[in-house]
Amino acid sequence: MSPANTNATSLAPQQPDPKQALLAQLHDIETPNPVGIWPPAIGWWVLCALLIAACAGLYTLYKRNQSQRIQRTLALKQLNAIATNNHLSGQDVLQETTKLLKQVLLSSYPSHRQYIANLYGRSWYQLLNKLSSGHQLSEQSIEHWHQALYEKDPQVDKKQVIDFCHTWLKNHKTLPKEQRGPAFKQQGEQHA
Repeated sequence: MSPANTNATSLAPQQPDPKQALLAQLHDIETPNPVGIWPPAIGWWVLCALLIAACAGLYTLYKRNQSQRIQRTLALKQLNAIATNNHLSGQDVLQETTKLLKQVLLSSYPSHRQYIANLYGRSWYQLLNKLSSGHQLSEQSIEHWHQALYEKDPQVDKKQVIDFCHTWLKNHKTLPKEQRGPAFKQQGEQHA
């Protein structure tokens, strides 16, 4: 091969290699954009909603229990004031504690206000027994206290009255809404 011939072959267009042509068409790999944290998936929204609902429920329970604790504490302070007042007769202690317990029940059951306010005598003490989760009054005590409210100079054991009220205030149960109607209706039938 002559040098002229070498120049002629080098000047002639070369056939591109098909593999090289295909490689030239390839581009670099494009990575997708990184996944962001916002907006979160639907599961996170549901979890967030459930957490908010649970917090709201716990807060409501806390506030309800807090108001019941405050009410109970105030009632126990008032009962202590009645107990330490030496100028009150047994009948006065019975009347004052009845007023105090009615205040507690009226604030615990505002929807039954009219019924509770009109209770007196045996029906009153039977309702207290029904709502008591601790010590209950015997039929003899109910009868004696009922009579003592209307006698001129009754013999009432102040300590027994104060002890019952103290136990009742510390341990009385608040009926759930679905049980309130039947309990008060049953008491109302006895009252009538």
